[in-house]
Amino acid sequence: MDPAVTPEPPDLQSRATGCVGLASAVRVPTAERHAGPSGRHAEDTLGWATHHIEKLRAGATVSFRPRGRSMSGRIESGELCTVAPIDPEALAVGDIVLCRVRGNDYLHIVKAIQGNRYQIGNNRGFINGWVGPNSIFGKCIRIEK
Repeated sequence: MDPAVTPEPPDLQSRATGCVGLASAVRVPTAERHAGPSGRHAEDTLGWATHHIEKLRAGATVSFRPRGRSMSGRIESGELCTVAPIDPEALAVGDIVLCRVRGNDYLHIVKAIQGNRYQIGNNRGFINGWVGPNSIFGKCIRIEK
């Protein structure tokens, strides 16, 4: 089987791989990759939220149905989540954000804020880590069944 797979359209990808707290990846065809200074390919994999993040960066609001149990109690698996672009300076502890921590995409909670750093974690007590404002792409503004 060819390891290079073309990503599904965003609406299918979010249903198929939009895992809350899980990082799934799609290989990018070799012809579309560019090695960075380290020789590694930054575009080797696309996280489940890559297409949503691109839209948020362009100023659009996005909706998707993440799957998983890491946010149970706040977001149940398969609920429709609407995420809007946000200035990270407007964030507060307890906000649910679409972010990237150590290369993994999450729809998780801001657990703490220290100056220009944000601690991200799930609703089950796990801490993903600290990120800067450039790793937060939007805030969840609505959750629907």
